[in-house]
Amino acid sequence: MKGVIVTCLESLVKEQFGQHSWENVLEEAGLDKHTLFNMTSNVEDTSVLDIIHAACKVLDLTPDQAADAFGDYWVNAYAPKVYSMYYRRKAHSAKEMLLHMDKLHETVTSSVPDAHPPRFDYEWQDEHTLIMHYKSHRGLIDFLIGLIKGVGKYYNEDLRVAKKSETAVEIVFPEQSSSETSPETEQKTSEQAGADTSRKPEVDEAGSRVEEKQSILQKIFSFFK
Repeated sequence: MKGVIVTCLESLVKEQFGQHSWENVLEEAGLDKHTLFNMTSNVEDTSVLDIIHAACKVLDLTPDQAADAFGDYWVNAYAPKVYSMYYRRKAHSAKEMLLHMDKLHETVTSSVPDAHPPRFDYEWQDEHTLIMHYKSHRGLIDFLIGLIKGVGKYYNEDLRVAKKSETAVEIVFPEQSSSETSPETEQKTSEQAGADTSRKPEVDEAGSRVEEKQSILQKIFSFFK
């Protein structure tokens, strides 16, 4: 797994609990309290999991609380700060972003040696309800749930997210989001969005460019490999 996952967790703990708490987390994980991590380096999955488990113990958080906190912080605080220079327009809603996630993982990691990103299958239950099937040896579906919730918050959409199994997540989109892009027209919409380079950028209620949001989110999911 990329070191940026740990540096994000470090930033979250220091910002919300203090430097001393992060040092305690590292020591609880069996590491020196002054251990430094590089964003682009590879970190053993077991080491990352040890740090996550240590954070839960030191900060008195349940695994679900830790996953939600990480997903929210990654999507809405850390990634916008670290990857703010990447702006490309494609998705205009949480639903579009999530439906692009599998293809994004395939594209971004195709040239990365020994990359094993999670993959996703999509199964529509009805017009508003999507099942995302999570395929990864890491078993981090709870963190996927936290990230999905964070994406909903980022796009200011009230997503209902529920874990159906260790490999499946149910997402219920608000009616407005579902009506913007139906499952049947998703592929066509994606192709048109890529070809329409002359269209002026859209702006959300807060004045932020939608293009900035999607480009940041592209980076968000590419590092879980």
